[in-house]
Amino acid sequence: MAQTTLSALDRIAIQRASQGQPEGSQEFHTLGALGITPQTDNGDVGTTAGLSRSSSQGQKMETSPLVNVPIVPTAVTTSIGVGAVKIFDFPRGFIGRVSCRASLAISIPDTAERAKVLDATPEGDLGVGTVAPADQDALGVDATDDDWATAAPFTMAAYASPAVALATEAAGVHDGSVTPIDLFVTAQIDAADINDGQSVTCVLNGTVWFTWQPQSM
Repeated sequence: MAQTTLSALDRIAIQRASQGQPEGSQEFHTLGALGITPQTDNGDVGTTAGLSRSSSQGQKMETSPLVNVPIVPTAVTTSIGVGAVKIFDFPRGFIGRVSCRASLAISIPDTAERAKVLDATPEGDLGVGTVAPADQDALGVDATDDDWATAAPFTMAAYASPAVALATEAAGVHDGSVTPIDLFVTAQIDAADINDGQSVTCVLNGTVWFTWQPQSM
């Protein structure tokens, strides 16, 4: 498994050949000593705070930790509350979806925000997808709001849920050749648990792991 970027302290081998000794001798030099400055490969690198990455055979394996990250489900008229937070920007191009899983907990720590739900045990769903939900369809009805990790239900107790495990969707390809795609954690609070017209600031904690691969244009 290789690192995505090089540092000036990484070493490369140089084979020195001489007359009568075609195989020569091998020497090792750091990139910095050779005057080589490693550059970030921005052609296939997305961005997100706290992200860590490794790569193998062209696949990018990302780990996105979420620590007290706000997410704000908003009631759609008198229906469910939906919201999302972006965790990754993909580069422009066709993006191969390899796999995605997550372990996420959601809570409402602020007392003023708790007044916007009907009790201390709100229920709903969490997912990972390429489009933030904006209508009264439950997560998964619009396939794009959980097209990386399938939406899974949560139930809060005292305004906080235990960690919920999200399983991967099947592999596929996204066309981001014109408009680059993004990746969101998506959330839904059931209609019976959110006051009409309210936006509730919740907090996410957990980790999203996902693997993707740039595809040929």
